[in-house]
Amino acid sequence: MASTSAYAGDEGWEDAGWYSAGAGAPEDAICGPSDFDGNRACFRKNGDQWFIYDGAADLMTPYVDWQNRLAYDNGTWQSSPYRSGRCENLWPYDNWGVCNKDYYESSTRNKIGGHGSQVRFRLCLRESSGCSTGWSEWIDNNF
Repeated sequence: MASTSAYAGDEGWEDAGWYSAGAGAPEDAICGPSDFDGNRACFRKNGDQWFIYDGAADLMTPYVDWQNRLAYDNGTWQSSPYRSGRCENLWPYDNWGVCNKDYYESSTRNKIGGHGSQVRFRLCLRESSGCSTGWSEWIDNNF
């Protein structure tokens, strides 16, 4: 995987580093609920990475909106996100972008005393007013 460095702040916007177009998303990545105008978004638990594919020659910028929530010590989940952010693919058409994050794993004690976290996401286009079909299901970050 060839990538450049990318800002990896906890929240807010992040520009994706480049990821080889021929490679596609890693096999262990969780993709979709759907693609959006030929674009695609995927999450990889191993490495807490977001992959965004620009599959449309339309001069629009695909990005993934993500949310992250934590488990309480009794095993229930927060009702609102602990963190949220955006990862944009600014690379030209037919390229993947990748952003690296750092979320709590199920084996680690989180900030509110429980173990682990979950993420969910949706694919959007910056130059349009829309996102994909909505948020994905919550995904346990249990790598």
